[in-house]
Amino acid sequence: MPSLYLNFHQAFKGVLKMIIKALIPVRSGSERVKNKNIKPFAGSSLLEIKIKQMLRIKALDGIVVNSNCDEMLEIAHKLGVETVKRDEYFALSLTPNEEIYENYAQNIDCDTIVFADCTNPLIKDETIIRAIDTYHSLGSNYDSLATQVMQNFLYITRVKVQIMMKIIS
Repeated sequence: MPSLYLNFHQAFKGVLKMIIKALIPVRSGSERVKNKNIKPFAGSSLLEIKIKQMLRIKALDGIVVNSNCDEMLEIAHKLGVETVKRDEYFALSLTPNEEIYENYAQNIDCDTIVFADCTNPLIKDETIIRAIDTYHSLGSNYDSLATQVMQNFLYITRVKVQIMMKIIS
């Protein structure tokens, strides 16, 4: 099946285009740092930094800011990206993530969503591009891709890490 998909994909590359949009979810209800996404940060705000970064990613067909906050939606609108007003229910901390993700999928017209959280301003453009390329090169056997970083904690020895890696592989 994967080789059939890859052959099909290669034969129609450029003819069939999947619509890829970045989703920047922001809400005004942050409990620890109120309105953290629009507070001054590095001469801008986390929201503005993330929108401008996503605008540089040429593989994207669009950028959507989803928020319950009119001020955040206005910032997005001024920067020329699509906005979706989020129902207050989907901005609550107690709302199950599954329901929130389903709501995102129902309100964004695209084939692939790239989640672009504002709270990760240090991710490089190249990392996002590589993730998109990797996802599409995997074929139809996968429906998602997530990043991870191996942490080196001071209290874990190298031997313990090697043992843990053997257990999970």
